Amino acid sequence: MQGDEARSSEMLASLLGPWEMPIDLQLFMATSMLESLVRSKSEKLYSNDELNSLINPMLAVADEKIRDRARELLRSLQRPPYRMLLNLAFKESETWGTEIVPNQNEFIKKQGKLRNAGAHALGNGGEYDIMVDHYYAQILIAYVIIMKRLGLDDALEQFEESSFLEAPRQQIRERYAIAKTKDTTDTA
Repeated sequence: MQGDEARSSEMLASLLGPWEMPIDLQLFMATSMLESLVRSKSEKLYSNDELNSLINPMLAVADEKIRDRARELLRSLQRPPYRMLLNLAFKESETWGTEIVPNQNEFIKKQGKLRNAGAHALGNGGEYDIMVDHYYAQILIAYVIIMKRLGLDDALEQFEESSFLEAPRQQIRERYAIAKTKDTTDTA
C-alpha cells in the first residue's frame, strides 16, 4: 500500500485506538478515512482532455479573481462524488458490507446528511446515536476493504466469528435492517 491508501490504513489503525474527542470530530475522521481509502482505487470519471474540454470554456469567461479557485473546484469533477464513493465502498466490501449495513441505500442517504452537516458546521441535530453508528460502520467497512486488498480473506472469515466491535455491528444491523418499512434514522 502507498499514497492515500497507506495513509487511510494508518488512520484506520489510529481510529481503532482510544480517542478523547467529540463524536462529530471522530465521525469526520472516519468519513475522511473511508473516502480517502475508496478514492485511492477509484477510476477518473473523465480523461484530462475530456475534462479540459468541459471546463476550459467556463474558465475562459470566469472573472480573473476567481479563475484559479474555479479551476480547482472544476477539476474535482474528475473524481467520483461522495455518494458514488460510498456505493463503491459497499461494492468492494461485498457480502461483508451487506452484513454490516443491510440497507445500504438508507445508510448512504443518512451519511450524506451527516457529512454535509459536519462539513458546513450545521450541527448534528441531536443525532448522537446515529453518529456513533456511522463512525463504527465506516471503520468496519474500511477494515473489510483493507483486508480484501491485502488478500487476507481468512482474516475476514475469522472477523465474522469474532467479537471485534460486535456491539456496534449489532446496533448498525438493527438500525439499517431491510425489513423496516419507514425511515427510522431520522429523529424528527
